[in-house]
Amino acid sequence: MRSLLDPWIGPHTGDRVVCLTDLATDAQLISASTPVSEIDRIFRSERQLRSVVVQEGEIYSLLSRDQVEYTLTGRLGYGRGLHSRSTAAQLVPERSLALDGSMNLAQAAQRILVLPEDVRYRDVLVLTEEGPRVVSVSQIFQQLSADFRYAALHDSLTGLPNRRQLEERAAAILEAGRDFAGMAALYIDLDGFKAVNDSHGHRVGDQVLVAFADRLREHSRPADILGRLGGDEFVVLLDSVTKAQAASFAERIHASAASPFACEGRHLHVSATIGIAMAEDTGESGDLPRLEVLLRNADDAMRAQKQAGSRSAKPAMLAAASSAQGF
Repeated sequence: MRSLLDPWIGPHTGDRVVCLTDLATDAQLISASTPVSEIDRIFRSERQLRSVVVQEGEIYSLLSRDQVEYTLTGRLGYGRGLHSRSTAAQLVPERSLALDGSMNLAQAAQRILVLPEDVRYRDVLVLTEEGPRVVSVSQIFQQLSADFRYAALHDSLTGLPNRRQLEERAAAILEAGRDFAGMAALYIDLDGFKAVNDSHGHRVGDQVLVAFADRLREHSRPADILGRLGGDEFVVLLDSVTKAQAASFAERIHASAASPFACEGRHLHVSATIGIAMAEDTGESGDLPRLEVLLRNADDAMRAQKQAGSRSAKPAMLAAASSAQGF
């Protein structure tokens, strides 16, 4: 059973779908001269086959199972007799949508939506360098919907969960009556990042942020929640940890941030101020969820460190970490 803190599974956790080629599947290719009886046999023998691609020279067309069955049945039941000598070329519909495989899903959806309703829901022929492929309209819109949700819940630069996703997870934890004991929040701010941005430009600054996000992933467990709240501020939620373990984790992140970032031939330096808050020390605060209070406490701890002029995590936590077991 997955923990409520486990990473959410989205469309970008595996091979990312960027264009139609990534989503489409190989299609069975037949010649335009193939007899209708042979096409009928193919569909009858392969019940999972939805369509075939008809090739006539360098021209490809899509012929679906529904189109073949409708043609052969006919309104009066004489379809098979009327088409006993017909070929695939004669069954191909006049209006058949073929799209370039490099087209992204949003562009494909726009092309589909302007089609007449009677052909709008047919499978789509996808033309790729490796040959014709096929994709269903429902697949395109399901994947597009998943992409929209992913974009709404993740930081577009680093791919980390954004504030909205953290809020949704907090709501899920509250609804499940989750025990917050053993949970810790780390609020991380990158010191010196503004100077990098001002001196080397936003492109280099973005590279530093992406690289730091990768370092967070390297040091984290699968169940930890990493997030970017905007600018150079990040958050990490740890589950089932002691104060010493949380401090030890923060110390490793602090050391990792201090290592130079190689960007476009330069070695750039930043550091991290980290505030730590433990759920066991977090009480209720009016109508605010406990997780929101936990994050605010970690933010307060980080800001207190900045005001003190120290670029490290909470001193008391770091001191306790020296006797902690590995985490």
